[in-house]
Amino acid sequence: MAQLAGTIKNPAGKHISWSGLHKANNIINQSAALFGLTVVSFEAPTFGDYFNTDALAARLSQIVKQRRKSPVTPGHAAEFLGYANQLGFTMSGGSLLAGVADLTVGTITDTGGIADWTNYTSAASYNYIVTLNGNHVQSGNVLVSTKTLTGLTAETTYVISVQAVLTNGSLSNWSTFEFTTLETP
Repeated sequence: MAQLAGTIKNPAGKHISWSGLHKANNIINQSAALFGLTVVSFEAPTFGDYFNTDALAARLSQIVKQRRKSPVTPGHAAEFLGYANQLGFTMSGGSLLAGVADLTVGTITDTGGIADWTNYTSAASYNYIVTLNGNHVQSGNVLVSTKTLTGLTAETTYVISVQAVLTNGSLSNWSTFEFTTLETP
């Protein structure tokens, strides 16, 4: 197989790293089964001025290594699915359900905002990931359908992804929302 390199423009005109996307594609296709998932489709990511697929491929590789050392946890599966989703992969299998509804970020300041979404029936908690141009900024798990985001940079566009973890261990699909912090006062 020829080595893929350079960047390409996806349909939205944004630049993405071809080599990073190729690495991520291999990791996702070879490792999805570890999480009980299969790849359904792929569509190039469309947000951010430069989508750092190399960084996401590296993080996916770390998640897979962690998974091979220990049993799958909702956190591992959630993070794997979140990054695969951000890279444009649609997954099936396991027990993926519809994503959370009405995800927004309000009360935006120069350093953060409040993410809010409709409470998911039977949700025990929610996984969230905040990224900047495809790079991990912060992530975690909350017990309620809101998360105060802090420590962000002024006048910067971020993407938050949220996933419900149900009481029976099932995971919803990820919902995403793009927001921009305000100018420093």
